[in-house]
Amino acid sequence: MKLGLIVSNDWELYGDGSGKFYEHQYKPTEDLLITCEEHGAKLTLMAEVGQQWAHQKLGETEKWAYDIAKAWETQAKDAIKRKHDVQLHLHPQWLKATFINGKWVLDSKYSVFSGLPQREQEEVLKAGKEYLENLLHPVDTQYSCIGFRAGATYTKPYKNVVQSLLNVGILSDTSVTKGDYDYRDAHSHYKPWFTNLSNIKIQGKANSELLEIPIYSVPIIDSPLLRKTFFPHVVYRYNFGLTLPKRDKNWIKSRNKYVLNRCSLLQRPVIRNNMTNVKWIISQVIRKGCLQLDYVSVPASIFVYMLQRLAEEIEQNSRCDKELIFPVMAFGHVKAMTTCDNINRIFEKIKAQFGGKVIFWTYSDAIQYWIDHFKDAKE
Repeated sequence: MKLGLIVSNDWELYGDGSGKFYEHQYKPTEDLLITCEEHGAKLTLMAEVGQQWAHQKLGETEKWAYDIAKAWETQAKDAIKRKHDVQLHLHPQWLKATFINGKWVLDSKYSVFSGLPQREQEEVLKAGKEYLENLLHPVDTQYSCIGFRAGATYTKPYKNVVQSLLNVGILSDTSVTKGDYDYRDAHSHYKPWFTNLSNIKIQGKANSELLEIPIYSVPIIDSPLLRKTFFPHVVYRYNFGLTLPKRDKNWIKSRNKYVLNRCSLLQRPVIRNNMTNVKWIISQVIRKGCLQLDYVSVPASIFVYMLQRLAEEIEQNSRCDKELIFPVMAFGHVKAMTTCDNINRIFEKIKAQFGGKVIFWTYSDAIQYWIDHFKDAKE
């Protein structure tokens, strides 16, 4: 049994329209592509097309926006040329975005994809799929847009999203994280499944519906206040029994300092809007939650330990095909990256501890392999 690690990235600016394209998206993406290539890894860009369309529209009258839209397309095409992957991602608040007084103003009425009427879901999915295929097919004639991740990974009500994706020819979704949002009762925290038509969280018939490849996660007793600010090593020690090495502690300290300096706590909309919500405040101190396989925010030692736990769990399952390559979805955001030091050490540790038992896949690789595997098994 091998693990097929998918290094996916939500390729976007911030959800409120803030951020500088070249500083927070373009440059760190190039650094990440280079780092992946140095280790023989592949990167999958989950391309926020709503943001791109907004820049294209503004680019009709503003050269700076036109230049950004062209740079976005150039980087996407370059990623495909270098044998990486680009699949579909969408925050619908960008669809009716306007640029006023030097700032993007997004439509907060439609902050989640599943909140759109089903007809609009299908229209925008079809447009996004066609846009990426028209852009990237000339670079690689084998390219196809077959995977999707919802903005903020939110897909409730689930039935509409499943139907919409299937109706436009999307084969797979990767929005679910068991234990996060409304996914606490999802089918699995790591194993892909073919969804039920009525609910993306429920397993349906093999190879007959939408393939869900969840973002791998483990349940933890979480304290966002500690993990994202002052004493993150306490959360990791409590849940995993591991003392973080000095390099990881120093990296977390520098990263959290960068995040806090970029935007003070009280300026963050989600915090400002919940300052009088007692339940929300308590949830930031301590709560039951999950830790996603995030190569940007999870220190290298914990990331690799999570992979070890997963490999052991799969191997203990006597029903597991010993020749199976098991897809494992990791994710991150280039906009939140300070350097590639953490993921560089992740790759080094994977090579040292797993050898050839971990291979690197694109999202497209995983979709096609898993669908073919179940097709062959059915036959």
